[in-house]
Amino acid sequence: MKHSPGPWQAARQDDDDGSIWYDIWCPKEGQSIAHVYEDTRNRRQRGKVRADAQLIAAAPSLLEACKALTAIKHKIYEWRIYELPPDLQEAINQIENAIRLAEEE
Repeated sequence: MKHSPGPWQAARQDDDDGSIWYDIWCPKEGQSIAHVYEDTRNRRQRGKVRADAQLIAAAPSLLEACKALTAIKHKIYEWRIYELPPDLQEAINQIENAIRLAEEE
């Protein structure tokens, strides 16, 4: 499965009833990807809704950055550095797992 191409944008929308939601937008395709709504019963949530929308909108950029970092791992092996520090290896493992989750069908 292929995702919509990045970059994505999070555009704030204000409804007549006072609720706020964000439209996650793909300019290259000219369409919405997702919507993130606030719980109108919980006004303290407003900042979280914006943060969640921004995180979703950043997903294509984050995925590309993760792929770039894992490509460096292969370069490190080419340099004949076969054993990475444990914390670096764990971070790379987490990134590779995140890429698999993002790209699994």
